[in-house]
Amino acid sequence: MPGRILFVGLLLSGGSAATAEPPERPSPEENILREAGVAVDADGLLAFFRQRTLGDAESKRIGEIIKRLGADDFDDRQRAAKELRKVGGRATPLVRAASASTDAEIAVRAKAFLKEVDAPAPLPAVAAARLLARRGSAGAVPVLLAYLPFADDGAVEDEVLAALLALTPDGKADPALAAALDDPSPAKRAAATYVLGRKGDAAQRDAVRKRLKDADAGVRWQAARGLLGGHDRAAVPCLVGLLADGPFDAAWRSEELLRRLAGDAAPAVWLDDSPEGRRKCRDAWAAWWKDKGAKVDVGRYVESERPLGYTLGVEYNTGRVWECDLDGSIRWEVRDLEGPMDAQVLPNGNVLIAEADARRVTERDLKGKVLWEKKIDGEPIDCRRLQDGNTFVSTTDRANTIGSPTRAMEYAAGGGVVYSVKLESGGENITAVCKARNGWLYYTGENAISEANIAGKRRRYIQLPWGGVHYVALEDLPGERFLVADSRRGRVLEVNMAGDILWQADTPGACGATRLPNGHTLVGANRKVVEVGADGKLVWAKVVEGYVRRVYRR
Repeated sequence: MPGRILFVGLLLSGGSAATAEPPERPSPEENILREAGVAVDADGLLAFFRQRTLGDAESKRIGEIIKRLGADDFDDRQRAAKELRKVGGRATPLVRAASASTDAEIAVRAKAFLKEVDAPAPLPAVAAARLLARRGSAGAVPVLLAYLPFADDGAVEDEVLAALLALTPDGKADPALAAALDDPSPAKRAAATYVLGRKGDAAQRDAVRKRLKDADAGVRWQAARGLLGGHDRAAVPCLVGLLADGPFDAAWRSEELLRRLAGDAAPAVWLDDSPEGRRKCRDAWAAWWKDKGAKVDVGRYVESERPLGYTLGVEYNTGRVWECDLDGSIRWEVRDLEGPMDAQVLPNGNVLIAEADARRVTERDLKGKVLWEKKIDGEPIDCRRLQDGNTFVSTTDRANTIGSPTRAMEYAAGGGVVYSVKLESGGENITAVCKARNGWLYYTGENAISEANIAGKRRRYIQLPWGGVHYVALEDLPGERFLVADSRRGRVLEVNMAGDILWQADTPGACGATRLPNGHTLVGANRKVVEVGADGKLVWAKVVEGYVRRVYRR
């Protein structure tokens, strides 16, 4: 199985004498690894990564098999495909690279392999990297570096990179990192540039600056990210260049770093995924850096905090909001809510909850005590605390179809109305609303996404796939892309402004959906939450009590 099914109440405590010290509870990471049969001491963790790392001889053998997928002789191609299946999931990273081959026969057979054969489950690797990061271990850095080219999953790559950073003292990097700066593997070069850009000595940081011109865009981005985290101005021109040059993934990640650096002074241009839009965005940031760069204090730049791995679920039909850890164990829950439709864990540790049946939005502590309350004229179904402290809410108008949000509003910290606007639906039943990072309102109905300003004036209309659908969730993604959940057809779609489907995953009853920074997608449905990878395959699953209307990860 590529994923894991986790149940509420996974952690059970045994009985003990009243005077005995309670046993220390295993961490979520230890639970995951023990379930996978992995030893959780330092030797066991390092052995785990070594077992998932292909040696040079094995890599060469698999490479030769892959070449034979494109052999002139049909029987030889068939034999090669059979040999590759015998290797199994260990071959996945090399086969994934081959799926983009210019040799059509190799590409087709590689894609068929990827559909048929499951890669090693990523969750144990995530857990092992987290434990190594916390505990430290002699010799861990070379082992993790050797493993990186075979990680084959965004979540695992992120955790291994975080572990390498945590295991590296300032100015005292493991020699393996310096050696990796010139490694043939882009994955190793990228990791080394990031860690040494943040924590290397003067000579190492100078070597990282040279990697700002690396042939691989991923290496350039990690070099710029690391140097910016180390408050080096040399990173900025590289990030600006990546907006138009290289894969879109590196472009939107670069835009996020630039906006984090610029703050309120950022240009009023947002990246989209068209060549013209990317060039326009790059030119705007280049002009910003030329005009204002000398006054920008890069020393004040702070990297975003690492995700905690906690999953938040909102169950309308059970009146319950909960948060679980990486292994599915419940951290906290609030019950007896009146029709919870949305929730958000706030930076102060409280939780914001929209209750449709009670017609209110509340801020509560994690035991459920109400600390702030706003009565709403309508049934609130979406809520979000914005960066400026205001609270965004969308509601159902009681005069219209039940479940159809027809207003969007924003409240100041004191409760005053900043704006309240009725949304133009064109006769459609509106089902989800969000305020995007660019300040525009987006809302979806039965067959389209609409874009409007905070005065309610609709600017654009994005046609969605039609035919017996019911879009119940909407999230804006970088580059003017959107994630929508179609509950009737049981699928989650990523679409662009032209309405083209860029990605799809099938999940029966899909309701809530959110894209994670590692490229995975979290989906809430009836009595379950699932996490799927970029390939649409199951990564993680949790059985719950009710219908999960909204789901988030922090």
